[in-house]
Amino acid sequence: MQEQEIEPVGAASPMSVNVRGIAATHTNLDQAVQEGRFRQDLYYRLSVVPLTIPPLRERPEDIPALVNTFIMMYNRGVKFGVQRFSAQAMQALQTYPWPGNVRELENLVQRMCILHCEHTVQSGDLPPKYRGFRRSDQPPSITSSTQNMGSLDFYSRMSELEDQLILHALRRSRGNKKMAAQILNMKRTTLLEKIKKKKLGPVLEEMLKKNASTQGNCQPG
Repeated sequence: MQEQEIEPVGAASPMSVNVRGIAATHTNLDQAVQEGRFRQDLYYRLSVVPLTIPPLRERPEDIPALVNTFIMMYNRGVKFGVQRFSAQAMQALQTYPWPGNVRELENLVQRMCILHCEHTVQSGDLPPKYRGFRRSDQPPSITSSTQNMGSLDFYSRMSELEDQLILHALRRSRGNKKMAAQILNMKRTTLLEKIKKKKLGPVLEEMLKKNASTQGNCQPG
């Protein structure tokens, strides 16, 4: 980096390059250098033009642009997909404190693109923790928050969520299992095994019949 040269494998001489390095971290490197946890020479080599990017909770005005970017990203190659978030849904997102920062927002948009295709995402479509959040709200106690949740069996809840994701992906793909597997980021054979194991075939057939009666014939793959 200092000499602006590289030596390709097998080359007899170095080659000049004109590149610029960009590094990112969530760690306080000044403090890390003082504590001996980060090399001082590397720090001063990298820290030429430091840029401080505030966490997402401190820049809610950026959320609409990020949401639209993620929608386009996860709609790429898909004929039908989420078009936008409603004003109420966007307001809810701008109120939420985003402890997981931009990655949490991206994951939420991806989830909405899978579960709520072909329409505008309303505030009611958002998971409960994103709806009606107030920064002054105190987190509910374990007792009060679990009284209305019914069974807390982890495996049954995860199985139910998996069923919903599979069926939503199949609905979005109009029954095309290859496309549904791509949406779910899994192999087609894995999807077929899960449909068989979970006995989702009759549910899928009924779903496709309803879609065919309202939107024309579907051709499952």
